[in-house]
Amino acid sequence: MKQASFVDLTGVKVARLTVIGIAAEIVSGNGTNWVVRCVCGSYETRKAKFIKACAAGNNPGEDEPMCDWCNKTRKLQRGIHHPKKAAAAAEAIQEAAR
Repeated sequence: MKQASFVDLTGVKVARLTVIGIAAEIVSGNGTNWVVRCVCGSYETRKAKFIKACAAGNNPGEDEPMCDWCNKTRKLQRGIHHPKKAAAAAEAIQEAAR
């Protein structure tokens, strides 16, 4: 059986994300998790498979790779949101202002 070779992804930049190092905790058994830092300053983990695919230009998502907070902000800027949740939030804000 052939053993997979380890590829150090530290320092790889993929759009808004920079790989900081390998994650200390194993979140799931399939693949290595890496700690990435977004340009906004937040830290998250990403799979090695995702980072390698994005670096090769085969981004599995619709947009450029970014953290969850930047992704949510981008969706709000584009007007992509859940209408029922937005209406409930607006109603709660109005109720609190009364």
